[in-house]
Amino acid sequence: MSDLVTRLDIALHNRMQSFQDTINKFKRKTKDGMHDIEDEFYDKINDIEDVLEDGRERISKASETLDELALETMNNIKDWRKRREVKKLTKEAEKSRHYAEAAVDVALGALNEAEWAITRAYVTKEFAENLAEENAA
Repeated sequence: MSDLVTRLDIALHNRMQSFQDTINKFKRKTKDGMHDIEDEFYDKINDIEDVLEDGRERISKASETLDELALETMNNIKDWRKRREVKKLTKEAEKSRHYAEAAVDVALGALNEAEWAITRAYVTKEFAENLAEENAA
């Protein structure tokens, strides 16, 4: 189970670091004017859209797994523990691990969607502000 937690920790950290680096890069470059980063912006959006498209099937499958897995109640688990029903506890632990893996896939997919939306919103807002300034001049 610790390998799953480690994988989630690393994946979330890497995704958030990448996302933060992208936004910081756009912030630095917008000070020099939006025309300098338009191509880079569109390339980044296309890259994210490719990742989203590639991951949608995996996310859909993970979501189905979450819906299909009916996890036992904690009362049942406590009861099995009292009665020392190792097989039932082991089976439930394995089912819970599969549930967690699917949930991680869904969470990472949601981060990709969020990065796409925020990047698009940020740069589009910068476009609008720069055009407003140009029109006012």
